[in-house]
Amino acid sequence: EASLPAGATAADRLLPLTEALDHPGVDLAVDPSVLTHLPPAVDLTGTQEDAPSTSDEAADPLQEALDDFAANRDRNLHHLPWADADAAALAHAGRGDLLSAALLTPEEAAEALGHPTSTTVLGWPAARTVDAVTVDALADAGAQTLVLPGTGLAAASQLTYTPSARVDLDLAGGEVPAAVVDDRLSALLTGTVLPVNGTAPTIELDPLTARQYLLAETAVITRERPADRRDLLLTVPRDTTATPELLDAQLSALDEAPWLERVGLAEMFRHDAPDLARESLPELVVEDGEVDVATLERVDGVLARTAAFAGILAQPRELVEEVRSSLREVASAAWRTEPDAREEIVARAEQAASERQGLVAARPGSTLNLINEAAHIPVAVTNEMSQAAHVRVRLDPRDARLVADETVELQIPAHQSSTAQIPVHAVGSGDVVVEVLLTTPEGSPIDDPVEIKVRVRADWETVGTAVIAGILVVMLVVGIIRTVRRARRRGQPEEANT
Repeated sequence: EASLPAGATAADRLLPLTEALDHPGVDLAVDPSVLTHLPPAVDLTGTQEDAPSTSDEAADPLQEALDDFAANRDRNLHHLPWADADAAALAHAGRGDLLSAALLTPEEAAEALGHPTSTTVLGWPAARTVDAVTVDALADAGAQTLVLPGTGLAAASQLTYTPSARVDLDLAGGEVPAAVVDDRLSALLTGTVLPVNGTAPTIELDPLTARQYLLAETAVITRERPADRRDLLLTVPRDTTATPELLDAQLSALDEAPWLERVGLAEMFRHDAPDLARESLPELVVEDGEVDVATLERVDGVLARTAAFAGILAQPRELVEEVRSSLREVASAAWRTEPDAREEIVARAEQAASERQGLVAARPGSTLNLINEAAHIPVAVTNEMSQAAHVRVRLDPRDARLVADETVELQIPAHQSSTAQIPVHAVGSGDVVVEVLLTTPEGSPIDDPVEIKVRVRADWETVGTAVIAGILVVMLVVGIIRTVRRARRRGQPEEANT
């Protein structure tokens, strides 16, 4: 609402977290949209107030903090899909195209994150239970590595030890390395204890207890198989409420534990996955809050209408990219918990598209009378934008008695109107409804057609001409007769005198 970059508004929250997470073996997964400046809003009416500055300086503190973080050789930045797109929802909706567009290439992510190199294209779905459809879609979209919640890929048989997080997924497109999150240790990292039975509420711990509990758990896991190397993955959830101070203290405790070696995610993926039979992922699990097919189709509709309308502008890309950038966020996993807010975004975009189309419109007058076989029908087009509009005006009669084969291009200055003279010809008489359609110069409609009524009386011209011709003939005959009579009268006296 403030028209500020996401990084500028999030810096107050993210900067303390970034500083607290600056520990050996800690990686950051970053949403590139937080660091990317969206294009400024395009003002088509000329009445919009000046928006706050969106200069690069607004996000500099956050970018600088990430630069400092990535400068350490044992810390890496990974990139999430754009706006943390909900991979599960897009996979379930069959929208692999949107998922592929959101999952940037390493080069694109490096540019967005402001670094010359990037580690991996990370697929980290926000779903509580990841299914096979989502994993396949992420791999097809280009994810090089996957981070999966601990609810999936459990060991096929009961184990007496905690298995490694590393697992290789054998998918249709090939083998993809993955790491399974240790949910229990991750909860302790943020100061909470997960219930054993899964139904009881989580328990919040004080900082001292949280630290001691975390160290005790890792020590016990180490004692299970002290001679074997096992990788464990601890993550901070997207919606964490843990304070930076608590996270800093927990990570410091892990740093000092002599039985642990801290490694980054990239190094973990370089380790071989153990030969361990695991259960298969469920085929399909649809969770509450996922964006549905109908909503995504509505977004497609807004983008299509915007692209069509932008064709009448001198620089259409500016408007299209602004709308596209804002609507890409509709697929974000963040809206799982706020579906009403997501619906409001889509509804407002639809309303804005409708209002935008109304800025350039045909304004037909009252019913027209057409008495000639060939004529021109005037169509006034108004432009309420602050930019010039270049349109084509086309007539589409609903009755074959009137034919309009040509379109007329019209250049309408800002905040003015112009009239197009559309050539038509009549092949009969009658009342005809004609649709007036405005299109881009390439022929794409920019709005719904409007109707005008035309009274076609093409035979009136013929009848009128015949009547006038008949009158002229009668007048000519009468004139000749009168002239002959006058001549006869003048000739009679002369004959008498002779």
